[in-house]
Amino acid sequence: MRILFINSLYPPYIGGGAEITLANLVKGLLQRGHEAAVLSTHGGRGLKTSIINGIKIYRSGIRNIYWHHSSSTSPSWKRLLWHALDSYNCLAGNDVRLIINEFRPEIISCHNLSGFSAAAWSVAVKAKVPVVQVLHDYYSICPKSTMFNDGRNCEKPCVDCTILRLPHAHASSKLNAVVGVSHAVLDRHLQARLFTDVPIKKVIHNGRTLKGANPALRNQDMLTFGFIGALTIVKGIVQLAEAFIRIAAQCNRAVRLLIGGSGTDDYVAELKRRYASDRIIFLGQVEPAAFFNQIDVTVVSSIWHEPLGMVVAESLGFSVPVIGTKRGGIPEMIQHEKNGLIYDPDKPYALDAAMLRIIEEPTLLAEMRKKAAPSASNFLNEDRMIMQHERLYKEISG
Repeated sequence: MRILFINSLYPPYIGGGAEITLANLVKGLLQRGHEAAVLSTHGGRGLKTSIINGIKIYRSGIRNIYWHHSSSTSPSWKRLLWHALDSYNCLAGNDVRLIINEFRPEIISCHNLSGFSAAAWSVAVKAKVPVVQVLHDYYSICPKSTMFNDGRNCEKPCVDCTILRLPHAHASSKLNAVVGVSHAVLDRHLQARLFTDVPIKKVIHNGRTLKGANPALRNQDMLTFGFIGALTIVKGIVQLAEAFIRIAAQCNRAVRLLIGGSGTDDYVAELKRRYASDRIIFLGQVEPAAFFNQIDVTVVSSIWHEPLGMVVAESLGFSVPVIGTKRGGIPEMIQHEKNGLIYDPDKPYALDAAMLRIIEEPTLLAEMRKKAAPSASNFLNEDRMIMQHERLYKEISG
C-alpha cells in the first residue's frame, strides 16, 4: 500500500511528541512492506526531496510569512496574519496537489496540518484518495492548537477561533476517517461539530518503545519528584514548583525536585531565579532513561487539556508512578491509587495533598511502583499502534 503522510514537521525538525510518534509509525509500516512518503515543511523556498531509510521525504517551503518552527518570537500582529493565512492556504494546497500527483498514494494520513491548512483536506478529497486525519492536538478548532488563552482553558471555541476555523469545519466532514490519540481529544472535536459526517471515528492510542530502565540508580536516601517536558505555562511548572516548596517546608523527610526539559531562554531564566534552591534542580535537556532512573514519582502538572501526554506512559514504563492532572487524555493513562494519583488543578492545594501522600504513605508508593510498568503495556507497544493504523488504512481503502 502506498501511503502519504502529511505533517507540519518531520525529524530532524521536532515540535513535540507528534513527530516522534509519526516517525515511528512510518518506520513500522515500511518494515511491514508498505511504501511510504512524508510531506512536511521547511523554512526556505521551493521543494526539497530526500530519501531517508527508504522513506521519501518531501519538504515544502513554507507558504506563509514565516516558518512556524523558527526559534524567534514574532509580534502579535504577525502571528495573527500568519493564522489568517493558515485558515485556508491555497498555495500550500497546490504543493499538496503536486505531491499527490507525483507519489500517487492509495491512502493519505494527515497529522498536524499547521502550515498546510484545511486546503490539504480539500485537495486530497478532490483527488479521490481516502483520507484519515489523526488528531494530536486542537489545531482544527484553535489556531494556537491548545484551546488555552489568558491562563485558562477554553471550554468552547471563541469567536476568533470559530471564524479562522470555518474552512476546517466545512472540509472536515468529507474525510473517510478521524482518529484521536485519546478519547479526550476526539470528543472535544466532535463536541465542536467537526468531523460530524465522517463514517469512521476511533481512538488509537500512541505507542512507544522504552530502553534503559535501571531502577537501581535511584537515590535511596532522598525522595525525588520529577518533571520532564517543555517548560511552558500550560505545563503547570509554576504550580508544581510552588507546591513543592510548600510541602518541602512541612515534611521531615529529605525531598527534591528534578526538572528536565527546555523552554524559551527568558522563561527558564525567570523560573531559575524564582525557585533557586538546592532542592530544586534544573537539568535542561535530558535523556528519558537518565531522568526516570533517578526519580521516585513523576508529576505531570499540565493545566491545559493535554491530548495524551506520553510522558505518563514513559514514566510508568520505568516503574515510576505518576501524579497527573485531571486534564485531557492524562486520566486515560493513570489508574488512581493503582499506578499513580490524579488531582484537579483547579482545587487549591490538591497537588500538595497528592505529593504529601507519596511522602507519608511509603506502602502506597511501593504498591504503585509494582503496578506501574504492567499498567502501561498498551501505550508501550508500538506494534499495536502500527497494526491498528494499518487495519484502518485497509478498511477505508475498500
